Amino acid sequence: MTQKSILLIENEWEVKKKLILQLTANDCEVIPTDSLFHAQRMLRAVPPQLIICSEHLPDGDALEFLNILRSSTEFSDLPLVVLAAEEESDSRKFTKQGATEVIHPSTSTEQLIKSIKHQLQIHLPGLHTSVSGITGQLHKLSITDLIFELAQRHGSGKITIDGKEEMAIFLKDGKIIHSRHGVTVGKKALYRCLRIADAAYQFQRNINDVEATIQEAELEHLVREAAMSNQKLMVNFHRYPSKFSRIKLVAPDLIESPSPKVKAALEIVRRHPVVYRFIDYLNLPDFSCYEMLEAFREKGVIELAKKEKQTTILVDNSCDLSPLDFTKHQVSVLPLNLKTKKETIPNRSVHSKNFLNLTRKDWEHYAIQPFTRDGFYQCFSTLNKEYEILTLAPSQQLLPTADTLGPLFEDLKQKGIEGSKLHDYETCIYPSRSFSIGYGLLTVKAASLAAENLPVELLIEKLKYLEERLQLIWIENQSGTGLLGKNQQHILHHWNGKEIVKDRKLGKEETVHDVFKQEINRRLDVKASLYLAVGSSHPSQTQELVQKMEKEYAYAQVFGFDITPVNMKLVGSHIQMLAFLQD
Repeated sequence: MTQKSILLIENEWEVKKKLILQLTANDCEVIPTDSLFHAQRMLRAVPPQLIICSEHLPDGDALEFLNILRSSTEFSDLPLVVLAAEEESDSRKFTKQGATEVIHPSTSTEQLIKSIKHQLQIHLPGLHTSVSGITGQLHKLSITDLIFELAQRHGSGKITIDGKEEMAIFLKDGKIIHSRHGVTVGKKALYRCLRIADAAYQFQRNINDVEATIQEAELEHLVREAAMSNQKLMVNFHRYPSKFSRIKLVAPDLIESPSPKVKAALEIVRRHPVVYRFIDYLNLPDFSCYEMLEAFREKGVIELAKKEKQTTILVDNSCDLSPLDFTKHQVSVLPLNLKTKKETIPNRSVHSKNFLNLTRKDWEHYAIQPFTRDGFYQCFSTLNKEYEILTLAPSQQLLPTADTLGPLFEDLKQKGIEGSKLHDYETCIYPSRSFSIGYGLLTVKAASLAAENLPVELLIEKLKYLEERLQLIWIENQSGTGLLGKNQQHILHHWNGKEIVKDRKLGKEETVHDVFKQEINRRLDVKASLYLAVGSSHPSQTQELVQKMEKEYAYAQVFGFDITPVNMKLVGSHIQMLAFLQD
């Protein structure tokens, strides 16, 4: 039997809980939410087949939601049942606005279910089916409560918890068989998932088989064990080192006849000498990991050092940030230039206007000149006195920065600075696969993360995650001469991380803004934050794009970068660019 997907908008917890149990018992999938704002987001994320909406909500009422729904071309046909707040509530004001039925407080449970089934029977044939399972908020219905509810029904499926890291618990026939939290799996991951106090979650039924990492155990015993471990962690957390502290292996030989667990721990210290990475990679509950670190420290096996320097970002100027942007985001810069036989032109957007009339053939006379060895050493050694430095390089396929930096960093590792040897984390480089404003958007995100004083190792992990979600596209305005005289055509391109791909010609009626909007919307995840960067070789076009994107995506962070000459050489003199990612 096909299960029916119902969006339930109700902020009274007891009413919501009662309805969820009644509906799920009648073979319905329930997507509970407690406000109009969250309901609108859920509509696109998990399209339902019927909506049940409380008359009064914290941020509006059922009439307001009906107006939103009926004015939408996508959801105008969805049936909506209103839960009236009082017996005296006038049903006609709701049905006039398009409500399919109004349920009053005196309606019995049996009649309520009968009415909902009737509405589904009428409307279901014409609706798109998209069943994802149960969705909710942990501060209302905890993961533990949901697990026990599923266990009683011998349910199978996957509970996914919203967050920056992947968090999931897998059940089979009512028993937990696997869990994942970031890089961790098994019991350790389960303990972490059960620590999450307030987040959205989703339960998806009947998933494909997964490899069991949690051996069969009594559910109550497993949950109790997790609660005890998490409680110990919370009680003792004040005496543990910062997760960003670095671990220095001093005297591993002080441990005689180490057990396999201790050997594994020492090996992880060698490979991942930062506390949070040690905790992640040692396959023991977090509490046990911290206790082992404390034992090592007390015996003199390791030393723990707090992160003393702030983190800063070093890039080259092909990221298209302006001098004001570099100052605003506290980013240091290495200069690339354009060079001909006669002159050297600094790579700054103020010079872009001088290159607008250059053809592809003209650009062949210009070479990209990297920064000098002495210039790099002076910049790096000055920064190193006060900061931990993460250097970001643009795509190695297009620009010389990564190849230039490679031998310079090797030389620094060998010689150090002013006689002082550098640690590995002091010579970190992140080789981005992007360029131009894509590289610029990553730079801004990196600067934001560095302001949180994260260690460079964690910054690199987060940038890898972000770059997997980064899209870079642009439209080039090409001029040519045909049989009918001069003509212009607009070509859409994208960068796939390895090469420039020509997608298609724009139609006569298509605008740059419409194409950019289309490219964003077809990849858009309404549950994630959106970051946009737009740019052009014409500053006025950049400003116009920023204004349009800010109006179109009011919830997004929008940045405007003027394209610099180096990137005009790579992709063309007349271009409008878009980079975007979701976190």
